[in-house]
Amino acid sequence: GQGDKMANKVTAVRILLSVILLFLPVFSLSFCIVYLLAGFSDMADGWIARHWNLVSKTGERLDSFSCRQIRMFLCRVRCN
Repeated sequence: GQGDKMANKVTAVRILLSVILLFLPVFSLSFCIVYLLAGFSDMADGWIARHWNLVSKTGERLDSFSCRQIRMFLCRVRCN
């Protein structure tokens, strides 16, 4: 349905944001803004999927992947 696609689109945006983070200076204003947007998008896609009972396997996989992307990036930041 349309809502399911919306939740997956929000997750796809979060994946894109996690890639953008790799190219921003760590802890710069732009980094912080993109990081916050990624966090808000995580809350938004979960809310959309649960609110309209649109949980899907694809959405679960995309969400897990995007969370791994963010964690891997944060490990990179911490190690540098």
